[in-house]
Amino acid sequence: MHDIILAAPTRGELEAVKQACATTNRRVRLLVTGVGPGSTAHTVTRMLADAPCSIMVLAGIAGAYPGSGLQLGDVCIAGSEMYGDLGRCTDSGPEPVILPGGEPIPIKFDLLCRWKHVIPPESLDSQGIVLADMVTVSCSSACPARAAQIRRLSGAAAENMEGAAAAQGCDPWGVPLVEIRAISNTAGTVSGWDIATALSALARAVAKVLEMIRD
Repeated sequence: MHDIILAAPTRGELEAVKQACATTNRRVRLLVTGVGPGSTAHTVTRMLADAPCSIMVLAGIAGAYPGSGLQLGDVCIAGSEMYGDLGRCTDSGPEPVILPGGEPIPIKFDLLCRWKHVIPPESLDSQGIVLADMVTVSCSSACPARAAQIRRLSGAAAENMEGAAAAQGCDPWGVPLVEIRAISNTAGTVSGWDIATALSALARAVAKVLEMIRD
């Protein structure tokens, strides 16, 4: 039976979803990663070094990009993650940096290829969970131009501040990252947030996903 870490960026998000642990008989450990890529990478790496697990579930809220089709309260599971502003920032937006000699910088992570063996992707629709590509930023998009730049670069449907760092931390250990996000706002705006609705939807989805995980 899988040993699971249930992680969230903040204590508020973790408090909202930890009740889902009562619906499963699996061993679940709780982790607050902190906000942002730096804190997340450090916390995830330290946790996995001290206490390895079979699966990490990262639960939190996210901003949906205009045109993505996602609405407030929708819940997504990440098929991929990438860093949206790791590289060089230009007038036309962020762009990747290629090091001398072509040394690759890990920017994008395929999450679906790892978790599809423990969670059947075909069952997501019936649970009201959308498969979506996501992007991780250090500064959330608070204006339409910034949101449009990041969406154009990444092709993602929603943005957050931790997913790619968690994926990078899990990769060396071969741990599948199941990232679940509920839409709390529209990326590119500073108003219209509905965190309460998002957290309520997130809690229900995490409970469903924990039950869907197969040995």
